[in-house]
Amino acid sequence: MKLTWRDSVTTLLAAAIVGLYYAVTRGVDLPLINTQLSAIVTVGILALIMGFIGMERRDIEEGGWLLGQMIVGIVTLGLFIASLFYATQTMFLAVTVGVIAMWVVGMAHHVTSTSDHIESFA
Repeated sequence: MKLTWRDSVTTLLAAAIVGLYYAVTRGVDLPLINTQLSAIVTVGILALIMGFIGMERRDIEEGGWLLGQMIVGIVTLGLFIASLFYATQTMFLAVTVGVIAMWVVGMAHHVTSTSDHIESFA
Protein backbone atom coordinates (compact mmCIF):
# COMPACT_ATOMS: atom_id res chain seq x y z
CA MET A 1 0.00 0.00 0.00
CA LYS A 2 1.59 3.19 -1.19
CA LEU A 3 -0.66 6.19 -0.92
CA THR A 4 0.77 9.54 -1.92
CA TRP A 5 -0.13 13.20 -1.64
CA ARG A 6 -1.96 12.74 -4.95
CA ASP A 7 -4.37 10.33 -3.28
CA SER A 8 -5.00 12.86 -0.52
CA VAL A 9 -5.78 15.63 -2.99
CA THR A 10 -8.11 13.44 -5.06
CA THR A 11 -9.86 12.35 -1.85
CA LEU A 12 -10.48 15.98 -0.93
CA LEU A 13 -11.81 16.67 -4.43
CA ALA A 14 -14.08 13.61 -4.23
CA ALA A 15 -15.40 14.91 -0.90
CA ALA A 16 -15.97 18.32 -2.53
CA ILE A 17 -17.99 16.65 -5.30
CA VAL A 18 -20.16 14.78 -2.80
CA GLY A 19 -20.59 17.98 -0.79
CA LEU A 20 -21.53 19.88 -3.93
CA TYR A 21 -24.12 17.25 -4.82
CA TYR A 22 -25.59 17.43 -1.34
CA ALA A 23 -25.67 21.24 -1.33
CA VAL A 24 -27.25 21.56 -4.78
CA THR A 25 -29.91 18.92 -4.17
CA ARG A 26 -30.81 20.53 -0.83
CA GLY A 27 -31.19 23.97 -2.38
CA VAL A 28 -28.23 25.67 -0.72
CA ASP A 29 -27.51 29.01 -2.37
CA LEU A 30 -23.97 28.70 -3.78
CA PRO A 31 -22.23 31.48 -5.68
CA LEU A 32 -21.87 30.72 -9.41
CA ILE A 33 -23.60 27.35 -8.99
CA ASN A 34 -27.28 28.08 -9.18
CA THR A 35 -28.52 25.47 -11.69
CA GLN A 36 -28.16 21.74 -12.22
CA LEU A 37 -26.17 22.45 -15.37
CA SER A 38 -23.60 24.64 -13.64
CA ALA A 39 -23.23 22.00 -10.91
CA ILE A 40 -22.72 19.25 -13.51
CA VAL A 41 -20.08 21.30 -15.31
CA THR A 42 -18.35 21.93 -11.98
CA VAL A 43 -18.29 18.20 -11.25
CA GLY A 44 -16.83 17.61 -14.72
CA ILE A 45 -14.07 20.15 -14.12
CA LEU A 46 -13.27 18.67 -10.70
CA ALA A 47 -13.22 15.18 -12.26
CA LEU A 48 -10.68 16.31 -14.87
CA ILE A 49 -8.51 17.80 -12.15
CA MET A 50 -8.77 14.55 -10.19
CA GLY A 51 -7.69 12.60 -13.26
CA PHE A 52 -4.68 14.78 -13.96
CA ILE A 53 -3.54 14.78 -10.35
CA GLY A 54 -4.29 11.14 -9.56
CA MET A 55 -2.73 9.43 -12.60
CA GLU A 56 0.55 7.73 -11.76
CA ARG A 57 2.98 5.52 -13.63
CA ARG A 58 1.82 2.42 -11.73
CA ASP A 59 -1.66 2.93 -13.17
CA ILE A 60 -0.21 2.28 -16.63
CA GLU A 61 2.03 -0.60 -15.53
CA GLU A 62 -0.80 -2.50 -13.87
CA GLY A 63 -3.26 -2.23 -16.73
CA GLY A 64 -6.18 -4.26 -15.34
CA TRP A 65 -7.13 -1.49 -12.97
CA LEU A 66 -6.77 1.09 -15.70
CA LEU A 67 -9.13 -0.86 -17.94
CA GLY A 68 -11.78 -0.91 -15.22
CA GLN A 69 -11.35 2.78 -14.62
CA MET A 70 -11.54 3.52 -18.34
CA ILE A 71 -14.81 1.63 -18.70
CA VAL A 72 -16.38 3.56 -15.84
CA GLY A 73 -14.87 6.75 -17.27
CA ILE A 74 -16.32 6.23 -20.74
CA VAL A 75 -19.78 5.59 -19.30
CA THR A 76 -19.44 8.66 -17.08
CA LEU A 77 -18.29 10.78 -20.02
CA GLY A 78 -21.38 9.68 -21.97
CA LEU A 79 -23.57 10.60 -19.02
CA PHE A 80 -21.79 13.94 -18.69
CA ILE A 81 -22.36 14.79 -22.36
CA ALA A 82 -26.01 13.75 -22.12
CA SER A 83 -26.41 15.83 -18.96
CA LEU A 84 -25.29 18.94 -20.83
CA PHE A 85 -28.50 18.63 -22.86
CA TYR A 86 -30.75 17.16 -20.15
CA ALA A 87 -29.56 18.73 -16.91
CA THR A 88 -31.80 17.00 -14.39
CA GLN A 89 -31.20 15.91 -10.83
CA THR A 90 -31.06 12.28 -11.99
CA MET A 91 -28.34 13.06 -14.53
CA PHE A 92 -26.47 15.04 -11.89
CA LEU A 93 -26.62 12.01 -9.59
CA ALA A 94 -25.46 9.68 -12.39
CA VAL A 95 -22.44 11.85 -13.23
CA THR A 96 -21.57 12.24 -9.55
CA VAL A 97 -21.79 8.49 -8.92
CA GLY A 98 -19.66 7.81 -12.01
CA VAL A 99 -16.91 10.18 -10.88
CA ILE A 100 -16.92 8.75 -7.35
CA ALA A 101 -16.83 5.21 -8.80
CA MET A 102 -13.70 6.13 -10.78
CA TRP A 103 -12.14 7.52 -7.63
CA VAL A 104 -12.99 4.33 -5.70
CA VAL A 105 -11.39 2.13 -8.37
CA GLY A 106 -8.29 4.33 -8.42
CA MET A 107 -7.95 4.32 -4.64
CA ALA A 108 -8.50 0.55 -4.48
CA HIS A 109 -5.69 0.13 -6.99
CA HIS A 110 -3.34 2.42 -5.11
CA VAL A 111 -4.06 0.67 -1.81
CA THR A 112 -3.37 -2.79 -3.27
CA SER A 113 -0.54 -1.82 -5.63
CA THR A 114 2.82 -3.52 -5.30
CA SER A 115 4.58 -1.28 -7.84
CA ASP A 116 7.51 0.88 -6.80
CA HIS A 117 6.75 3.44 -9.53
CA ILE A 118 4.56 5.97 -7.81
CA GLU A 119 5.80 9.08 -9.56
CA SER A 120 3.67 11.15 -11.90
CA PHE A 121 2.85 9.78 -15.33
CA ALA A 122 3.69 13.04 -17.10
